[in-house]
Order: sequence, then structure tokens, then C-alpha cells
Amino acid sequence: MTITADVVSAITDHHTELQAALSARVEEVIESARADQSQGPALAALKALLAHDIVPHARAEEDVLYAAASSKELRLLVAGMLFEHETLLALAAELGTAPSAVDASGIARAIREIFVGHVRRENELLLPALAADPNVDLVALLPFMEERFNAYREPTRLLPMAGPTPTGPDHELDVRNEPPATRHELIFQTYAATPLGEAFVLVNDHDPKPLYYQFEAEETGKFDWNYLESGPKVWRVRIGHNAN
Repeated sequence: MTITADVVSAITDHHTELQAALSARVEEVIESARADQSQGPALAALKALLAHDIVPHARAEEDVLYAAASSKELRLLVAGMLFEHETLLALAAELGTAPSAVDASGIARAIREIFVGHVRRENELLLPALAADPNVDLVALLPFMEERFNAYREPTRLLPMAGPTPTGPDHELDVRNEPPATRHELIFQTYAATPLGEAFVLVNDHDPKPLYYQFEAEETGKFDWNYLESGPKVWRVRIGHNAN
């Protein structure tokens, strides 16, 4: 139990570090606008933190912690947290196209506020529940999460999941304009409607790795998964409905 508590502390400590760094970068963006100075350096620092630390951390959580949260009681919580991740990604993308310093400052503030609430939910709700779950070994998961974090910092280290070589045209399901909270439901509806032995191609704006783990949990041995395109802006995955 003490070792598990140490793991939880390690994760929450990392959250504290990320939150402090994010708050400092956001304040730099806001202060530069107040002083009528160029926001260029401050925005560049904030974007770098998001790309190098915040986003890799979020994706590593999805791959490991969220995938481990398989109990019915945690599904809604995890779904909400995934929605927050997608919202943070969308806001981060808007930073590069903000039409004014005021707009950039507002986007930066929104990123900070969402992240603060998100971290609090993880620290106070998700992590204690995982630590108390006898089916979850946080001690064993921590090294894997660290590996995924480092891998997302270096995308070339991410290996696609094995799958059959696709043949023939498939129907495409583009969910990039769908609300993040409804994407998984739509994808599973499409999968259920796909005839046995056929496939569809999922088009997404991020690596749908959490979706793979959901398929693995609910459709074990009944689906094929093959990356056709792996970012950096578009991911295309061929999902087959096995006849086996």
C-alpha cells in the first residue's frame, strides 16, 4: 500500500510541476499583452510547453491510466477527461491562429483553467479509485506511462499496432468535426453496422489509441486495426469487422 501511495504521489507531483509551468507561461502571454509587447516569445514558450510536456503527458495517461480504468463507475469520469484532453488540444491549435493579443491571452487563460480543473479531477477522483482497485497495479503501470510519455515526445518512436495489409476501398468515417464526447459512440455504431469481413477507415485528428484499448476490451479477437496514416495532423486507421 505504501508503494502504491508513492506512485500516486509521483504522479500528483508531476501534475503540480506541469500546472506551475503552465501557469507561468500563461502569465507571460497575458503580461506581454498588457505591456503592449510582442507576444511572440511568450507564445512560443507556451506552445513548446504544450507540445513537449502537456500533450505527451495527456496521451500517456490515455494509453495507460485511462485504459486501466475499466470499471463502470469510472467510465463516465474517463469520458469527461478525454473530452477535456480534446478541448485542450483544440485550444492549443487556436493559439497559432489567434487574430490579436487579446484573443491569444483569452485562449491561454482557458487552457490554464481547463488544465487546473482536469488535474484536480485526476488527483482527487481518478487516482484514488485506481489505487483502491485490486485489479489495477499502479506500481507496474508507472514505468509504462513514463515510456509512453517519452515516446510521445519523440513521435518517431511510436510503433503502429500490427494488423493485416488492407485491400480494396473502404468506407471512411471522418470524426474530426464531431464533438469529442460522441466520437466513440459513433465509431462503435459504424463498426456494428459494418458487415462481417469488411472494414471502414476512421479519420481522426489525433492518434486514437484509447479507442484501440476500448475495442480490445469489448471486441477481443473480433476486429482488425491497421494504421494507414499516422499524423502529425491526420490519423487514418482501417478497422475491420472480423468474420472469426
